Amino acid sequence: MGCALAMSITPTLARAQDDCEPSALRGPVDVMPAAGASGVLLDAPVRVRFTPDYFASTAAPLPEDSVEVRDADGVLVDGVVQLVSDDVLFFVPTGGWAPGALYEGVAFGELDLPFSFRTGSSVDMRGPTISPLTFLGSTRVDPSCLAPEGGFRVDLTFAVSQDDGAAGSIEYHLYLARAEGLEAPVEVARQRNFTSDVSARVPISFVLEERYAAAPICLQLQVSDSVGNVTVGTPYCLDPVEGAHFAGLCAAGTGPTQLPPGGLLAGSLLALVLLRRRRARGALLARGSRRTAS
Repeated sequence: MGCALAMSITPTLARAQDDCEPSALRGPVDVMPAAGASGVLLDAPVRVRFTPDYFASTAAPLPEDSVEVRDADGVLVDGVVQLVSDDVLFFVPTGGWAPGALYEGVAFGELDLPFSFRTGSSVDMRGPTISPLTFLGSTRVDPSCLAPEGGFRVDLTFAVSQDDGAAGSIEYHLYLARAEGLEAPVEVARQRNFTSDVSARVPISFVLEERYAAAPICLQLQVSDSVGNVTVGTPYCLDPVEGAHFAGLCAAGTGPTQLPPGGLLAGSLLALVLLRRRRARGALLARGSRRTAS
């Protein structure tokens, strides 16, 4: 049995373990930048996540009609909307964000989701940091929609990641990278980071199905930021039944790996948008300098 490592996975391999009961209302569920965020990077797009497979429905609106952003004067911000999956889109302002400016927007659906944020004065300069996983233990769980035959709740923790962006701009993705009978890596947990405490530790957990618990498993953490940078952690192997952590099953990785923007979430469309936006960084900074000088 070989080691399948989640080095450049797209969300199409598997969906994170969402709530079992689907939402009664279909539409937006979260926005990045986080609502009320300050110090947002000038090259960070607005990302809107919708209920699963939202845009796969023939009844769904066009992506470009699903989000709008206005400046502090109420003027509509011109931008490009890119649909990168059936439930995630990005809004990239055509002229970039103005430094130190307040923006308000709405993501539309059966229940609209308003948001606002204030920009800072800088652009992204590095990818997010990543720390090793620590295994806290596992607990057998009864059959449920997450694990029809039962399984194990696996609890882990790791040190909070650091990044250039505002609080809420980091997202953690935990993948089941190796397990008996696993054909491809599966995203088993996903969560945002909203703390500004650099010493904090982040708890993360998931339910491992019984069928994957017959042999030791390997997990892999990936961290993405608001502009699409991705940092990949080294594989972390454990026995979910015995509760033991050990190294050696997947020794291919020797340390964290930086993936280029778009490596995890975006796909080729977002990668193109990010490339165009990065080329505009100099213009954004120059404009910010002129405004400061004036």
